[in-house]
This record gives sequence, C-alpha cells and structure tokens, in this order.
Amino acid sequence: MGKIVKKKIRSLVDIFNNIRIPLSSKQRENLAKIYPYYGAQNIVDYVDNFLFDGEYILIAEDGENLKSNNQNICNLVNGKFWVNNHAHIIQWNEYNVTKYLFYSFNTIKFEPYITGSAQPKLNKENLLNIEVFVHDDKKDQQKIASILSDLDFKIELNNNINTELEAMAKTLYDYWFVQFDFSDTNGNPYKTSGGEMVWSDELKREVPMGWEVWTLLDIAIFTNWLACQKHRPNENESYYRVIKIREMGEWFTENSEFVSTQIPKKIIVNNGDVLFSWSATLDVKIWTGGIGWLNQHIFKVTSNDYPRSYYYFELLNYLQHFKMMAELRKTTMGHITKEHLQQSRITIPDIEIIKKSHAIIDPILNKITINLEENQKLAELRDWLLPMLMNGQVVVE
Repeated sequence: MGKIVKKKIRSLVDIFNNIRIPLSSKQRENLAKIYPYYGAQNIVDYVDNFLFDGEYILIAEDGENLKSNNQNICNLVNGKFWVNNHAHIIQWNEYNVTKYLFYSFNTIKFEPYITGSAQPKLNKENLLNIEVFVHDDKKDQQKIASILSDLDFKIELNNNINTELEAMAKTLYDYWFVQFDFSDTNGNPYKTSGGEMVWSDELKREVPMGWEVWTLLDIAIFTNWLACQKHRPNENESYYRVIKIREMGEWFTENSEFVSTQIPKKIIVNNGDVLFSWSATLDVKIWTGGIGWLNQHIFKVTSNDYPRSYYYFELLNYLQHFKMMAELRKTTMGHITKEHLQQSRITIPDIEIIKKSHAIIDPILNKITINLEENQKLAELRDWLLPMLMNGQVVVE
C-alpha cells in the first residue's frame, strides 16, 4: 500500500457549482418527470432535462442535517440528473477515485466548517479548504472503494429484493381481503367466480356473505409506554436503546437514547414485531433493528387471536385513512389515539381464511426481515471498516 497524505479537498476534486440551476416548484409543476432533481440531501423531484451525466459527489450546502448529521452529508450520484443550488457538486480529478473520495468525505466532521445558526451553511471556500487524509496511490483508492461499494451494492440489492417482496405480499393481501377474491372451497377466486356478496351499511360497500365488520382494536393489541427520561439507566447498569420515530426509519444510531432494562417485558421490542408510529410521522413497519425499548409515540402491535401477516396489512391498509384524519385535524402535530382505533371499521372473515393467507404471506415477510437484518450487519461492517481503511489500520492486499 502507498502512503497516506494530508491534502485539502480543493486539490482532490473539480467543482461544478456554476452549472447548477434551481427550479421553483412552480417551474417544475408541468415538467415531464424523467430525470432526478436533487436538493441538499436527496431527490426532491423529477424534471424533463438534465445538467449532469456521469458519476459525481453531492455535498449538502445548507440545511439542518449539516448539524444533526442524521443522513450522509455527501451522496454519490450516477447517471443523468439536475441539481439545484443547495448542494455542491464535485468530481474527482485525474489523480483520484470518486467512490473513494465519497467514502472518505463521509468520515469528515463538518461542524467546524459550518456557518449560521438558524440556517446552517457549508460554503464553497470552507468546503474546499477542509484537510483530509487520503491514500496517494490511485490503485489503493480503487481497492478500498471496491470493498466498500460491494457492501453497499449488496445492501441496495437486498432493498430492491424487499421492494419486490413487499409488493408481492401486498398484492396477495389486496387480492384476498380488498378485492375479496380469496380462494373459496373449490379453490376458485370467491368474488370473481360468483361468491355471494351482501351490502354493509357501515362500510358503504358490498362484502362477502358471512364476513363481519369490527375495529382494529378487535384484532390487535396496541401497546405504548412513557417518556424515556423517567427510566434512564444508572451508571454501569445494562440498558436498552430507545426506539423513537427516527429509529423506525434509520435503525439505531450513535444518537439513540438509553433506558434501564428494569422495565415491563411487554414494551420490549424484538425483531419481527410490528410497530405503528402514531404521532407526527404516521408509519407502520416490521422492526428489524435489534432489541429495543418502546417510546411513547409508537405502538407495539400484537394479537392473541390473529396472525401477524393479517393485522400488519389491515393496519397498513388503514394507514392512509389515518393520515387523512391527522391532516384534517392537525394544528401543530397530528396524532392517532386509541379512540381513533376504536372508530376504525374493517372486514373480518372466517379465521380459516386468514390462516390460509398467512401460510402464503408470512414466509414472504420473514424473508424481508432476514434481508433487513443482513443489511444492518452489512452496514455495521461497512461503518466499522471505513475509518480503519481510510487511516491505514486495515490494508487491502
């Protein structure tokens, strides 16, 4: 391996901020949605043309994430795309590898270079004057980038597989419990093959003969807890990490809070549990981030009588209705209470139909969980390797 040297970012890259063009939401309104339109962090829209074609690094120029660092400040982008004026756009020079620089730059602590309090900003000069340690041999950079990008590729592949699996499971659920074409006693789709339907005044629609109308509370138990501040661990005491709304989207991070393990078992969350964030960000997910403690803004959803695949999709299917309710009544922060769960109305078939669907759908959900658990391990391995590869503690032969 070659030497590791200290250089300013300006000596490693070319910068193309002068090509960026911001487009207002009004300007984008009637454009064909073809090419990604990037802001400070991610894609914010799609437009009918592109400014860049190739592999580039986008670095947030402003925004809250510059301080919180809840997401990567640097993002690798490839292909045809448009960028507004909230992200610096850079590309390697002839002596460096873009993917290597992308991983290297994501180890930078940007806080000392950020100006502004109300609106944090990383200006161009501050960015280009940041000093970083880099491998001076381009072949070494390529080897390191290859290892890290292979891990990211596997994570992305698992995510793509899960997207297909989730769509498959949702399609099966809809086919059985929304379109009512579950398999009848002769193995035929019930409604399509002429199964008897009756009108439901509560639902204002036809449902299969014999199906009842209940609430979400009739099929599942919704458990939540108190604020974690009341249950901090003592010094040297074992602890659980707290699952807040942020963790539902990102798993546990270094910013996750801790609580004592001396808490009721019913609020401990394990992989495979269904979680419903009922405040502000309404979401339903199967948790895969490891053992944790339930925050007061999230319900842990369980059932003594119905399988997970059924109550998970019934809740997920009802989520759009809850979001509409929250939006209509929101003044500062929308939220769903157990009263709203009691007011919900869903169709309930015979338990044997539910068991048949569970036998088909649950293996798909289990595969999704396995992929997500693998992704977490891969991400942990990548994040553990990254600084050691960059500082030379680990070398690639």
